[in-house]
Amino acid sequence: MNRTLATIDLGSNSFHMLISSLDSKGKKRTLLRKKQQVKLRAGIDQEQHLNDAAKATALACLQDFSNSLKKYRVKHAKVIGTYTLRSIDDAEFLQQAESALGFPIMVITGEEEARLIYLGASSKRNISESHHTLVIDIGGGSTELILGKGKNILSLTSTPMGCVGFQQEYFADGLLTEAHFKQAISQAQDNLSPWQKKFCNLGWQQCLGSSGTIQTIAAVLHQLGWKKGHIDKSGLELILKELIKMKTVEDIQFEGLREDRKAILPGGLAILLASFEVLQIKEMRLSPGGVREGILYRLIEETSGHIQEFPPVIA
Repeated sequence: MNRTLATIDLGSNSFHMLISSLDSKGKKRTLLRKKQQVKLRAGIDQEQHLNDAAKATALACLQDFSNSLKKYRVKHAKVIGTYTLRSIDDAEFLQQAESALGFPIMVITGEEEARLIYLGASSKRNISESHHTLVIDIGGGSTELILGKGKNILSLTSTPMGCVGFQQEYFADGLLTEAHFKQAISQAQDNLSPWQKKFCNLGWQQCLGSSGTIQTIAAVLHQLGWKKGHIDKSGLELILKELIKMKTVEDIQFEGLREDRKAILPGGLAILLASFEVLQIKEMRLSPGGVREGILYRLIEETSGHIQEFPPVIA
């Protein structure tokens, strides 16, 4: 008998929903994908409170998701909240969100998010059982780095810097100046430097990039002549030069670049450039699996009664 499952990721920039059908043999089929840019992270004030506009947008999106869940008669759903929801202290809003959606929301730690990202990447069989793999995910409010071998995680970290936060902090005036980029890249390097020695000493044979930010950068590079799904430092530096030439965020133009990604591309690029520099990354390949695939994998385990604890971090 088929089971209909839903996984929902309430991210700092966008909310994502995936509704899947799982047959008796474990074969998955996608029934519906939905995404809405809610800009939750951009709606936080200095006191770490969400403004009313951000709340209204988020609740409207969750009500729309709820309608789809009812349409597909979903009984099993796993809903997680990441950086922004764990940053705010607003129990009333969380209750409103759960009421609008019709399912409980689990706000997870940065470490749990990192584990799900790695699980999603490894579930797509991108990760070698015999080689070390570095996985990087740049979200709206946080960046996760995970180093693993097969199903085992060797080291991980979640750093409170993301494309939306960096965009607000370093490009608030909308100007794409060399000085703004230098400041953003330098801060990202400082944030990552405590992990440089540990990650580099462990080493890796392949680097995978997850998240919308890295997908966007890979897509831009592909349009510029790079191999599909591949990112290298020279490509990142080319995008940087082109952005500085464009002068303002409003004037960003790359073939195939989605409108909703223009306004956060500079912040995300700065973080990725810093990651390449600090961790001495030569090349990154786009991973088709990430946090949402990790959530689905866990939900399948839970509904099958075979859930396993995450393995401990080895190193």
